[in-house]
Amino acid sequence: MLSRLIRSETEEQAGAIQKHITQIGIVVLAVLGVLIGLHFYQKKTVEGHVKAGFLEHGLASANPVKRDVIQYYEEYGKMPSSNDELGLPEPADLSGRSLRGIEVTEGGQLILTFSYELGVDQGRIYLTPSLANPTMNSWSCTTPSYPKIEKLIPECEFRERG
Repeated sequence: MLSRLIRSETEEQAGAIQKHITQIGIVVLAVLGVLIGLHFYQKKTVEGHVKAGFLEHGLASANPVKRDVIQYYEEYGKMPSSNDELGLPEPADLSGRSLRGIEVTEGGQLILTFSYELGVDQGRIYLTPSLANPTMNSWSCTTPSYPKIEKLIPECEFRERG
């Protein structure tokens, strides 16, 4: 009888210990799930900031070219249509870390071409001067390459080219 009582008590203790181990395991798994989720959220946030930094750097690199376009318009009464017309080097020579080049096209439009570091090889951003009042230095910013551009650069918008 005593041995049966001891065995019964031992089985209860073993069951209670197993129950506690299961509960601890569930808590550990929940904590790991939260930590993994935070890791991926932080990684995604950091990648977004890096991409935004590359894009902002590319847009800032275009500012002197934008000034040249406006000065050309003020002097000649028309928009330039090429880098050569503005006296600028080839597009690839106007590059930076992720910016592959700045090309001046018809109507003074600037095409900024970016590298794969932003997720799209040969990704493009178009800066178009306002022809309504070009001397006011008003430009639109569009891209067919970066669907989430507005989250990174609010003044730019995604627009499929067709």
